[in-house]
This record gives sequence, C-alpha cells and structure tokens, in this order.
Amino acid sequence: MPDALSKTVPIWCAVINRIVFPEEFAAGKLHTPAQVVGRSEHAQIEARLNEFVRDGEALNLDIQTIRSKLSKPLRPFWITQDSALPTSQETFEDYLPVICCTASRRVPGAEASEGGYIQGAGDDSEGWSCGLTHAVFWRYQQQLMEASEEDLPGLIESLLAGDTITAGQVEPVLVEPTKQVYIGVTNTVVCTFPEDYDGIVVCSDTMPELPAEDSDTTKKLLRLRCGTGKLGSRALRGELPRLSKFIRHISQDVKVPRILFTCPTGKDLSAGVALAALCLYYDDNGNIPAMPPLVTMTNGYAIGDFTLQQDPRKIDKLYIRRRLSWIAVSHPSANPSRATLQAVKSFLMKSP
Repeated sequence: MPDALSKTVPIWCAVINRIVFPEEFAAGKLHTPAQVVGRSEHAQIEARLNEFVRDGEALNLDIQTIRSKLSKPLRPFWITQDSALPTSQETFEDYLPVICCTASRRVPGAEASEGGYIQGAGDDSEGWSCGLTHAVFWRYQQQLMEASEEDLPGLIESLLAGDTITAGQVEPVLVEPTKQVYIGVTNTVVCTFPEDYDGIVVCSDTMPELPAEDSDTTKKLLRLRCGTGKLGSRALRGELPRLSKFIRHISQDVKVPRILFTCPTGKDLSAGVALAALCLYYDDNGNIPAMPPLVTMTNGYAIGDFTLQQDPRKIDKLYIRRRLSWIAVSHPSANPSRATLQAVKSFLMKSP
C-alpha cells in the first residue's frame, strides 16, 4: 500500500479534524492500517500531530467555511484486494468516510518478490491505465465496466480519441479571496477566451495559435518559456522576473486587471506563477493596493516596492504557504511540483 494512503491521508484526516472540530476529542485520533503501519511508527506519527496542527492553524484558513462544507469529521478506511466488501450500503452518522482504495496486492518479502512483482506497482496508474483518466472513466463507466479485460485497451483508446470534453476545455478556476486571479489550461483556454482577461500568462515552451494576433491581443499575453517536468520548473526560475513588468504594464489601462495563468496541465507551472503574483501584489484580503513606482532591486529583478512596504510583514516560507493555501482551497486539483515551488520560493525570498 502506498505511503500516501497508509500514512499521509490518515495524517491529514487527523489534523483537519483537530483544527475544524476541536471540541470532538475522539475525532482527532490518528487511524492507520495496522497491517501496514506498526505500533512504533504509528506512535511516532501521532507524536507529531500537534506540530502539524500548529502549522495548519498558522495558515489562517477560513475554518467556518470549511466546517460548513465538511459537516462531520473525516475517518479513513482502506480497501485492498483482500478486503471483504459490505453487501449492503452502510450509513456513517458520526463521520465522513475517506475511502483509500489500493489496486496493489500485498506480498511477503522484499520490495520485489513473487516472480518480480513490485510492491505498490498497481497504484502507479501510468503503468496500466492506457491513458485513462478519472474524468473519462466516470463519463463512460458503464461501457468500461461491461467490457472484457482483453477489450479494455482498445476501448480506452477509442474513448480517448472520441472524447470531446478535453482538459483544455475546463473552465478557468478563480483563486479566492481575489476576484481577478484565474488558473487554467493553455490549449483552448488561451485560444478561446483572450477577450475575457486583461492579461494572460502562458507557461509553456510552445505558444498556442491565437485567433487574431492583433496588437491588443499580443499586449495582454506574457509567455514564460518553460517546458514540462523538472526542466520546466528550473527554467521558471529565470523567467519569473518578467512577471512584474507585465502586471505593471497591463495595470496601466485597468486598475484591477483580471489575469489568467495557464500551463499545459493547469496544475503545475500556472499555479506556481500565480502563487508568485499573489505573494508580490495581493494583500491579505486578495486585493491589489495601488501600484507603486517601478524600482530595480539589487539582484537585478525589477519589481514594485509594494513588496517592501508590507510593514513588518515579509515574504517568508509561512507567508508563501498562506498564499498557497488560497490556491489549494480554490483549486484542489492544482498540484505544483516541489521543483516549481522551489523555483518560486527562490525568486521571492531573494527579494531584499
């Protein structure tokens, strides 16, 4: 079973319960699968929960809003190939079940055993999904469930080829509490909706074809030349200094510009660049104060001295995490990689 299901999810459930439902002591208990997590490791994790809770509380999350959506504490359950499924639908009155379903089977021995079977390999969907995504699965679940195993690869290929609801057609997501920062996918979003935004930041090594390359359209576009994966995240470090001049430029005509940040997935680089903008230009209420004169910093990065007038606030790891929580709450599927976050932190925390 992956650590994400046996440890990470249980930690999150316990921490969220302690923050959101502090009066329910039992809800904050750590639950882990005994067949995977030993007593000693369970105790070590439990000893750190209060530390994790303090880190969570430091994000200044809107607890009342979260509680209104959850309504009940979270409780993890694990489903494996050996699990006996209930014959009737169960009702959970005291908590919301978080089902941790693993496709891997558990085998005794080292990491690779029983004829080379690799523990946890079943949960690496890239190895067996044939490109099937959860969204496509739920749209065509009846066809997929009725197909024989040998017919599945061909069926999946045909469904993916004919599926018209592509990732690029997903509506951009507003990052609250701002009213102007959006995150989306590059492909069709940039081509279809440029008139809806005052500025569009494209994080990609290729530029999508524009419907009309007039001067007004090109002025509102900023292309940050970043590929995919770790190389793209590293390239981002050198591209981020261009962001400030672009935001200042589009702010000359619009006091509070609507800005769309895009990348091929709408989850990684776009979220990272949006995070940099949120840290540099937006206050704790998600508003942009009046733009100050442009200054050039000693490290050669041109940014506004709004960054320097935060009284005694400064951009540090906690401040970045708070802004990142805006993205996580508004756009749960956004998942900037560690390399992307390191690039953003390196850029922001070099600021004097």
